[in-house]
Amino acid sequence: MKNKILMFMMVCAIALSGCINFVNPIEKQSTEISNDVRLAKPLIATAAYYNPASQVISDYVNGANSCIKSIDISGCNSFSQIVDKKLSKGMAYANVTIGGNEALLVTDSTWKEDGKNYSYRAIVYMYKNGKPVEIGKLCSGGTADPIATKDGYIFSADHHRVCKFTIHEGRLFVKELATDVTKNGSTNYGYYSEDPTVNTNIDNNAAAKKQRSLFDEMKNGKTVNFTVK
Repeated sequence: MKNKILMFMMVCAIALSGCINFVNPIEKQSTEISNDVRLAKPLIATAAYYNPASQVISDYVNGANSCIKSIDISGCNSFSQIVDKKLSKGMAYANVTIGGNEALLVTDSTWKEDGKNYSYRAIVYMYKNGKPVEIGKLCSGGTADPIATKDGYIFSADHHRVCKFTIHEGRLFVKELATDVTKNGSTNYGYYSEDPTVNTNIDNNAAAKKQRSLFDEMKNGKTVNFTVK
């Protein structure tokens, strides 16, 4: 009887070890296949900063907001009053159209190029209920990327980012934002928008093309020429 019990226990042990040896390789193989597939899939553009798209846009907008100080325009009922009453000598302004809306750009920094005054940063105003209000700010990386307009949009950029704005719901609105981040010798591209009709769920190569296209669009636009007081 004891021999039968011992034999039964040995059979169970062998069966269990067979099960264990059978399960583990499959689990390991499954993990390896999953990782291979994950690495082979195109990088989704919205992962370029390893943050949600909304956070990338927020970071960009917050950076622009800290780029130039706001101006107290209390008591001003028109763009001309802002220019006449609030701008000190050396400051500059420009009237542009963004998304079909009249807008005023104000800056404290310009440089002269080809007889015109360009800037990489500006406060943006529009009319709400008949009075001018600040609706956002623009900030490029420097003189290589002056603020420009094209087809009713306004652009800012730096070496790694380019942003195309319109005016929507009474504020500056990110129509398209393309970025790149290089890490460990590999460049990941990001493509973002606040417009839900814009498809941002694209792979790395497509996002890189979007970035080049936006840079070209900006370069082929009209650089904003400011009037210096």
